[in-house]
Amino acid sequence: MNIKLRTGLYIGLVAGVLTIGGCQTDGGFSGLASSSATGNSASTSKTYTIFFDQSDHLKELLANNQVDEAATLYENQKGFFSKEPEKHRSVLDQLAKRLKQQYLTNVEGALNGTENVSWPTAKENWDTVKSTLADARQALNAYPSGGILDEPAYLESSVAALRTKFDDIEAKISASASDEFLSFDHFGETSFFNAYPAEISASSILDEHFDTLKPKLETSSTAELKAFSGNYGKDVLGEDRWVGLGNAYMSAQLREMGATDRSDIPAILSAVNATKDAGFEPKSVPGLNIAFVEVTSKTLLNEGQIDFPVSTEVDLPVDVTKADLDDALSSTAAGGNDLLIVFDVALAKASRRVQGLNLVNSVLLAGYKSVENPEHGVAQQNVEVAKINFNSASISASGYHGYGLAGAFSQMIAGAQQSSARGKLQAAMQNLANTPKTIEEPIYNKYQFKNATVDARKAMTVHYYVIDLRRKTYVKSTFDVNEEHRFNVAYNIDPEDTKKAEHVQEYDTESEIDDYEKAASSVKLSQIINHYIANRGSSKKLRSLTALRKEMLKDKNRALANYKANTFDARPLNDPRFDSVVAVYVGKGSLGSGFFVKPDVVLTNWHVVENAKFVEMKMYDGRETFGRVLGKDVRLDLALVKVQARGKPVRFFTKNRIDLGKTTEAIGHPRGLEFSITRGIVSAVRKHYSISLPKGAGDEVLYIQTDAPINPGNSGGPLFLDDYVIGVNTWKRGDSEGLNFSVHYSEALAFMKEHLPGFRVLTN
Repeated sequence: MNIKLRTGLYIGLVAGVLTIGGCQTDGGFSGLASSSATGNSASTSKTYTIFFDQSDHLKELLANNQVDEAATLYENQKGFFSKEPEKHRSVLDQLAKRLKQQYLTNVEGALNGTENVSWPTAKENWDTVKSTLADARQALNAYPSGGILDEPAYLESSVAALRTKFDDIEAKISASASDEFLSFDHFGETSFFNAYPAEISASSILDEHFDTLKPKLETSSTAELKAFSGNYGKDVLGEDRWVGLGNAYMSAQLREMGATDRSDIPAILSAVNATKDAGFEPKSVPGLNIAFVEVTSKTLLNEGQIDFPVSTEVDLPVDVTKADLDDALSSTAAGGNDLLIVFDVALAKASRRVQGLNLVNSVLLAGYKSVENPEHGVAQQNVEVAKINFNSASISASGYHGYGLAGAFSQMIAGAQQSSARGKLQAAMQNLANTPKTIEEPIYNKYQFKNATVDARKAMTVHYYVIDLRRKTYVKSTFDVNEEHRFNVAYNIDPEDTKKAEHVQEYDTESEIDDYEKAASSVKLSQIINHYIANRGSSKKLRSLTALRKEMLKDKNRALANYKANTFDARPLNDPRFDSVVAVYVGKGSLGSGFFVKPDVVLTNWHVVENAKFVEMKMYDGRETFGRVLGKDVRLDLALVKVQARGKPVRFFTKNRIDLGKTTEAIGHPRGLEFSITRGIVSAVRKHYSISLPKGAGDEVLYIQTDAPINPGNSGGPLFLDDYVIGVNTWKRGDSEGLNFSVHYSEALAFMKEHLPGFRVLTN
């Protein structure tokens, strides 16, 4: 018995020793030691026991050639090894030897390299010095520090020698940086800070010595200054020095152009442009003042030929003032300016081209339908189950439960079960009452909306005069400015579209195009100046400001005359009536007709434009244009369109009687055959219900009945009696020949007077 007891105790003690765990501090055992070094984690994470300690682990790592992991283990378990260093001397010596073999070769090589460095040295040797110092720095950074090689027993004199030599060389190089900066060729292929062997503060050197360089920079050539700016750049030099460098470049440009005085304004402006092209940002041109005047025609403004305002963006470093023309051309005002720019917007038109119209598939919420609620069936089942449970509990409660205390206890339990079942039944019935038999299920339908690709364009034509008030010369010329922006516009998105919010984010709107077209466009001052410089060879002598004022007025009147000539009031053609007719294009290749009732307003059919806000048109002379729907009447089947181009208005017949049998002619585009003329007679003048509305809806419309052929494509075109319009071609009887109808001119005139108040149409 005693033997067994002792044996059991012995076994228990051994087991206790084998499972001892804890944290390693000063030589005790730890349950798990782990290394942060990279490598095989299975080899660097161990459970230490009396049979396998940290020294054994270190030997294992060295045997596996995991030298760096072994060094990390030593650093992490330094307390363990320091307890009995002589006991572990052999393995520690081996670790130090292996580390030195790995890193000491680079240290000794770097030390030999630094022995050959002398400072100061010629600039052609700087790259070698920089490379040598980089090798030394790399060797020192790689050499393990804070570990076993820092122990007194394993210190290497070559490492200390390299560190001392490296610090000594760097100190010498840094100390001579200022002198070397001043003697450096800053116009070469690289900057001082890139070439210099030591890392130094660019801002400190520049703050101390840049002013010493300024006289040299102010007399340098443009090529030298380009090289200097390329070497250093704005980020290194800073804003103020960069501006000063730009001014030096502009001065060098003027010297190289032979502009020795400030009276050569074209040369100054050319130098400004060259300075900007070189990457500088000149802030001012001392002594150069420019006055700016806009003289856009009031006639063009009043007649709506200027679709959007035009502003000037001053993007040159000059002082610009705005003035009235008469004030600017007065001798007193002119005396304070060097250059006077007179700016005349001759054209500012917005136009659109619909490049494509695609259908986009989407889904809308069409309504709801009533369906059986599956939850109601579940609630009914729950009631039935609760009833069964309640009945069972009631039967149990009313049954025999025996005598005495046990019987009373059993009856009490049965009563409690009955009460619980009653409560569950009541809850189930209440849930059934609250659960509807049917629920509303959404109905989704597929549909399509339209996506139009629209190119919105803005075109400006600008006339300008640039007067050099110093040299008493001026240049006048014209240039064009064009802008274009593409929009993707969604039409007819259903309000119940399930992804309406996403579509609104994805697509543009008509209002966004309107805003773009109405927004001010800017003309850069540099555009005018560059154009002026390119055309200064055609400059004229300025006799007097008064004479120039008269010439400007003459040019303006000539431009207005050209504008009037393009209003098509009288155009010599074999049949001038065609000048009044347009082709109207509305999506999917549809084609209708229309005609000018005033120079910029076209009358057509409602069913030609329907719900379109904008329509494209082509005029008889081949020009394409664009129009915006102004007004429409579905009953009369009429619509008015404001057009960006200008055409020749028709004359209307206004007598209250038309003789039957008179010859009529219809101009339009039947079956896509553009600008065709067909002939017939006036068959009748009669009222008929509107073809655009159900029969009996609204008043009847007065029509001209004619046998002049009218086919799809003629809709909206004019019906002429001689040179006068008597109707707007509208519809035909498809079941008969020669039964064609045009809206009577009286209906059309009343419609136009309503939508164009104060406007008088041309009549006979």
